[in-house]
Amino acid sequence: MRLAFRISLEEFTAFNLEKAEEMTAKKKKSSRLSGLLGTAVAVLVLIWLLPQPNFSRVILFLALFLLAFGVYQILYFPLLFPVMMRRSVQKAYGESRYLQNEIVLEFYDGYFKESSAEGEKKTRQKEVAAFSERPLYYQLDLKSGKSVLIPKKGLTEEERELLCGFFPGTQLEN
Repeated sequence: MRLAFRISLEEFTAFNLEKAEEMTAKKKKSSRLSGLLGTAVAVLVLIWLLPQPNFSRVILFLALFLLAFGVYQILYFPLLFPVMMRRSVQKAYGESRYLQNEIVLEFYDGYFKESSAEGEKKTRQKEVAAFSERPLYYQLDLKSGKSVLIPKKGLTEEERELLCGFFPGTQLEN
């Protein structure tokens, strides 16, 4: 079987956001918790400090800094991180010869060959760590840590079945 395709910005962005979500799940929780704690401490210090007639400006500055930092930590992953990630992905997509050109996968008994702007590469089937189906693409994870995306949009039903047959244990979405 031979598949020729290009990976779209939408598919590349979806893949990278999903990977980032997996990698930052623990950081999100700890960042939110430390942000809430810092914000609470800062508010308590400000409530205690402001009614006093002769308060220390240094303590006021530190409390305001802690408040700002706490709010930043609370908002970083839900608001700032996705925007920065999308910009980074768009830049990487625009600069990639691999993504800007056609990719051809040819499947043979026990291996597949990938031809792209970066050259040809053969990968044995036993080097595949996982094969999964996502809403926009199939994801082929290699034991080396790299992933190959195969967009669904141009595949016929027969090609989908042959592709999933090459990687046993894969179920098609209905």
